[in-house]
Amino acid sequence: MVEKIPETIKFNDVDISDPNILERPCNRFRRCPVIVTLSDNQIATVEIQKLLEAGMNIVKFKMSFTTKGDKIRMLGRVDKAALACCRKNGVLDWPVATCVELKTCIVKTGLLESNADYISIKEGARLILTCRFSEFNKCNERKIFVDNPTLSKDITPGTEISIGSDEIILKCEAVLDQERIKCVVVKGGSLRNVCNVCARGVEHKQSHITKKDLDIVKFALRYQESDGIILSREFLPFEIEASEKFRLPHIQKWLSGKCLEAGKPFYLSGGVFKDALYSGLFHDNEIADVVNALMDGVSGFILRDCFNVANTLEVLYAINETCYFVEPIITSRSGFWRLLDEVKIPCNAAEAAMLSCSLVANQTNARIIIMPTVSGKTIKALHLMRPSCIVIAVSTRIHVFRLLHTYRSVMPLMYKESRASAAKSWHDAVEDKIHFAIEYVVQRGYVVYGDTYVTLQRGAEDSSFCDMVRVWKVSITKKLLVE
Repeated sequence: MVEKIPETIKFNDVDISDPNILERPCNRFRRCPVIVTLSDNQIATVEIQKLLEAGMNIVKFKMSFTTKGDKIRMLGRVDKAALACCRKNGVLDWPVATCVELKTCIVKTGLLESNADYISIKEGARLILTCRFSEFNKCNERKIFVDNPTLSKDITPGTEISIGSDEIILKCEAVLDQERIKCVVVKGGSLRNVCNVCARGVEHKQSHITKKDLDIVKFALRYQESDGIILSREFLPFEIEASEKFRLPHIQKWLSGKCLEAGKPFYLSGGVFKDALYSGLFHDNEIADVVNALMDGVSGFILRDCFNVANTLEVLYAINETCYFVEPIITSRSGFWRLLDEVKIPCNAAEAAMLSCSLVANQTNARIIIMPTVSGKTIKALHLMRPSCIVIAVSTRIHVFRLLHTYRSVMPLMYKESRASAAKSWHDAVEDKIHFAIEYVVQRGYVVYGDTYVTLQRGAEDSSFCDMVRVWKVSITKKLLVE
């Protein structure tokens, strides 16, 4: 991994119309987290290690196509890859989280009747959509299985149905019975195994959480995996009304603003470097899509169906370089003061401490904020203010550690208490957590000797919230690794 020098933090206004903005110093570390979907259950530990070093923050598993044994082995490979990164960089912890995706009300087709990779569906042909499970592996040119038990209730005559992101477009002609509907092919194309099925302008009547989802949740809880809510956009263009299809950029900006107002992470999924992940070729429209998303204020990105590790690495490098340049532009002095003005007065003591921490960090051009946390609530509030620097969250709870990976500019560290630390006083224990974080960021190159950093912590053991803001100078240097 290439050695990085600490980045230059500048808290000032930005004029994106000024040509001199190209000379502005870039960030050296990415703020927005990236979730990578590992679709190949045979991926090697060394390949996962490369993805971690390239900037993968969260590993997402595709639960539909793997067995329980495959899932357990994948978790083991991720842990081994993280340990290898720790040994290589001389640190005690490598921040990485895992998550699973629930099926919810997503509808897909079944398996092809033949063993071919695809079959051709011709325009003008008529076929039957059925939800009868006995037809799951018998999809052909005349009959296609869809896993929607409320198919006849959701679809009415005249409804437009998209298969495989508009690869095939159908129009419902009649509802035959509770399990079958008759459709005409408006646009022909190739039908493959397990394609997404969307119906435009339809309100789904099936349960949002299925029995299979509950089984996935039980697996996640058993192996201490955290799950979260992801806002996807791969299905939105094919389910909203046709008149709203060209307003997707406005919808994305509106959703981002609402999530930012509530202090919630907002992710984009679907279409993020889709062609680059498949073919390795980058296109201007995909790069512009990521830049516009960053300008809109998204928290992070989700890379879908990553089968080729080499292409995934190139995409991660591309996201890194894009974020290095764009992220300093979206954090400006005027934007920060606008966020402060939106805080309702009077605020409580916890909010005042959080606002003071953000203000002090920006005014002193601090490179990091270190914060020992128990529940992560203050981190979530700090996420709303979008400080210019990176926030290092130190926690002893595994579920808090994993959940904080989803927040922008937050790097969570897992602090493991020893018997010696358990015997120390409360103040000494807090100082140990801060020193643990400083050692980590110095070893990783985030800060160097003499840099300014800010801590937000509780002032006393009986305090119920973080009420102390302190400004420090880094007093240690990087330890040299001897091989």
